[in-house]
Amino acid sequence: METKENVMEFIIHISRRLTSLPIWAWVLIPLLSVFLLAISFSWLTIDAFSGNSSEKILTDAEMQITFNEKRDIFEKLVLMSDEDPKVVRISHNYTEVSGANRSGEMGKDRPIGFSDARWNEYKQLFKETGLKIGLSREEVDRGILKKGIYLISDTRGMLGGIAKGYLYKTERIDNELMVDSVDGVLKDIEANRLIIKNDYAIFYKKIAENWYIYAELD
Repeated sequence: METKENVMEFIIHISRRLTSLPIWAWVLIPLLSVFLLAISFSWLTIDAFSGNSSEKILTDAEMQITFNEKRDIFEKLVLMSDEDPKVVRISHNYTEVSGANRSGEMGKDRPIGFSDARWNEYKQLFKETGLKIGLSREEVDRGILKKGIYLISDTRGMLGGIAKGYLYKTERIDNELMVDSVDGVLKDIEANRLIIKNDYAIFYKKIAENWYIYAELD
């Protein structure tokens, strides 16, 4: 009860303060709110790069260790995806089935494209490999986003976000998209030593035959 009263006192106090503000202040409040929101999103993204977040995005070394230890599970996910080629997006809570135009249908709670048992098998393998986001299947090259099976470990940020994970791809990737260290590229972007053109970029680091670590920035 005391807590509720304290909250109400705080609300009343703020309300009174707001009603006493001059007219010019009411013009500045929305602008200040937008500015603070943008700063918050920027901090969130920078934390993902620098590791200042309470739950930082995985490093290349950590991902390499997971891959080496559980490669058979990653390869099983690729095999399963090849058996379900029309299911282009599989997450922990929805699936997406698409044709050539990739508009497709989306299924929430109940999967589209395969059975509940099949979906549960995917989700169990996602859990075992630490894939928080799931799987995305790109059927054709779309600019620098290459055809392949993307196993998505994590995402950070909402505006100017980053996705990081593994890519299975049998075709060669252009040299200009290849890097020695995805972590190093992200640090260069954070320090403004590398500028992203057109507000979108993706980088690949080879870790085994047909296997890459990637980071996608948007």
